[in-house]
Amino acid sequence: MKKLVLFCFLALKTSFTISNEYLYPIINLDDETILMMHQKSLDDLELLSFNVKDNSTQKLLSSLYLPAYVKIIPGKNRYSFIDRGRIYIKDFSKRTPRVLDIYQSIYDIQSLQWVSNHECVFSAKYKNHYKIFMYDINKDGGTLYALCRLDDEVNYIFPSIIHRSIFCLAQKHLSERYNVAKIIWNPIIFEQSLEAQDQNSYIEIIPLEHNASFCFLNMIDQQLGYILEIIDHNHEEKIFKFGCCKIDLNKNSLIRLFEFEIPQDFIIGMDQRRFFESLYPLLPYYTDEIIYFTSYDTILKKLTLYLYNQNSKNISKYQAEMKSLEQRDTFSPLILQGKVYLGHNLLHEE
Repeated sequence: MKKLVLFCFLALKTSFTISNEYLYPIINLDDETILMMHQKSLDDLELLSFNVKDNSTQKLLSSLYLPAYVKIIPGKNRYSFIDRGRIYIKDFSKRTPRVLDIYQSIYDIQSLQWVSNHECVFSAKYKNHYKIFMYDINKDGGTLYALCRLDDEVNYIFPSIIHRSIFCLAQKHLSERYNVAKIIWNPIIFEQSLEAQDQNSYIEIIPLEHNASFCFLNMIDQQLGYILEIIDHNHEEKIFKFGCCKIDLNKNSLIRLFEFEIPQDFIIGMDQRRFFESLYPLLPYYTDEIIYFTSYDTILKKLTLYLYNQNSKNISKYQAEMKSLEQRDTFSPLILQGKVYLGHNLLHEE
């Protein structure tokens, strides 16, 4: 049984109330250090490092920044984040981050992923559609490449790169649903791609039958992946229902493993309990055997952590022997050295 570790060091130990402040793990830097986010409010985010051995924390950025969608760069000497639509890179040994000045007419950068120490891939909007781009921070001081056609009426989102194979979600013109697609790796400098569309990469739509919209593609390797379906948005009850599906490209099969529900106030709108990073802190955490996921408990009226066993197909509530968790919302965890580091909302003195 994995040991639970709750980020209690920011909570007061007197009489308390549960707040809309959140603390949740993002990624581990090594076996001793976890990067985590402290959301004080929708316009106040703190990026922290947490040492698991001595329970010490360190603030990594000035309050001038609003860091979101943090990614560790291969080599683990630097990390990136997105702040107000711009990509920043921060060296752990330096005080000030570097902004990537992208002058081309793209915006709304999403789903950034580093494929090398100097190349990142992301989805961004160009004109009226989302496209997939690569930015090389070393080439001529910074060079933007297109990884898909820029002149078609197709939206490309949630790129997942596996050994230079580009898996993504593609939505053709007038279609209501996204399909899983694979694009041949063929980066073309942005300006050249505008003139030579016939040289752009070939896209293969993978035939997976589905009746709902896809989001958050996560390929594990060339054949296995996971994806979420947006099954329903109940506007009256203000809740989203998602399905977690497993992709097997050997069989071109899609299997829905389980469903979960999230109140819309956590992921859209301007309610004070909304996550700045929307659904990202609540995404399932995948392991070979167990998938950890968050769903809304309608009886307890809170977000609760569950486990899906991929062998037995059973779902169980995560049993945490900590009374301080009874009233809190709990989010997707990070597992390090056999310990479960669980995201949650914070306690404040009354």
